[in-house]
Amino acid sequence: MKNNERLMIAARLFLVVILAIILAAAGSCLRSAKAATGTEPPELFSVDDILLLAAAMELENGCNSDLCLLYTGSVIINRVNSPRFPDTIYGVLHQKGQYAAWTLRHLDTVKISERTLSLALKLAMCGSLDTEIIFQSMHPELGRVKYHIDTEYFATE
Repeated sequence: MKNNERLMIAARLFLVVILAIILAAAGSCLRSAKAATGTEPPELFSVDDILLLAAAMELENGCNSDLCLLYTGSVIINRVNSPRFPDTIYGVLHQKGQYAAWTLRHLDTVKISERTLSLALKLAMCGSLDTEIIFQSMHPELGRVKYHIDTEYFATE
């Protein structure tokens, strides 16, 4: 990714962060109800982590609905938080046999839409939609399918 493209993405991300802070302060964060129960706040991610998450979401399901994109990102975040997978977004995405080689080859060059970037930021700030899902596939035989959204199946262990 070229420096000027990275600066433009960073500027957009900054604006989305400001909006997300305002929304979170207004109580619209997905995890606000969980926060009241005493669970830990979501993991803190760097700007590079959020951009990587957004790139993976765009490549995996950018043509699908917002809900499908949110669950795609949730799988990645849940894997970061699982002892069965690497503890970074980079590590999760590059774990052997987990993501398609095509996705990995295009992580640095994909054009991330503002929609996907804002959804990735929402996940980074608010946490996963469902902490149990750690698998995603276009095929239902991947495990205990919990959701079928657009073209994707999302499953637990």
